[in-house]
Amino acid sequence: MFTRLSVVNACLATMGELPLVELTEDHPMVGAALGNLEEAIVSELHRQWWFNTDYVKLTATDQGYVYAPGDAVAVHVEGHPNLILRGRRLYDRYKSTYEIGGTYYATIIRNVPFEDLPGPAQILVKDAAVLQFQLNYDADTTKTQLLERKYSNSYQLLNAEHTRQIQANGLETPYVGISRHNAGVLPRRVRPRGSIPVR
Repeated sequence: MFTRLSVVNACLATMGELPLVELTEDHPMVGAALGNLEEAIVSELHRQWWFNTDYVKLTATDQGYVYAPGDAVAVHVEGHPNLILRGRRLYDRYKSTYEIGGTYYATIIRNVPFEDLPGPAQILVKDAAVLQFQLNYDADTTKTQLLERKYSNSYQLLNAEHTRQIQANGLETPYVGISRHNAGVLPRRVRPRGSIPVR
């Protein structure tokens, strides 16, 4: 849907520049726009969305190290709040060691390349990159307000699509669940292990 070139051109458009035909380092602002794009990818996609979340079983090597996939941004190990991701290995904060051994079920948040993102996610990343670029190099108040509104709309659209994808049900929130349980109403179905949270 979108490419890195279209994001760079959107950044340059905030300064009144003509669009580029291809990504070359000849233009002095291309590097800055690409830097803002990479920053936006990390800042917007470290959250748990339907398209970047996997549930995997991690097993220790013979040395006792547990490695996360190379594209993991974050790892949440079920039932083990002491295990965190450092580099590509899991680290036990309580014992101060990488040698943890065993097998663990984990939720992996992956770094998905920009071109492989679904359309609403690409739009959100593009709008975040353009907003940051505009703040860094122009800082016109009117433009900033318009870009902030556009970013907010993009986030709402992506969050709405996220809600549809995970089939969120308002009756399954913790507060409503406790109230229904106290009233004697049993749940209709049980969510699968590691279900994605609703924002």
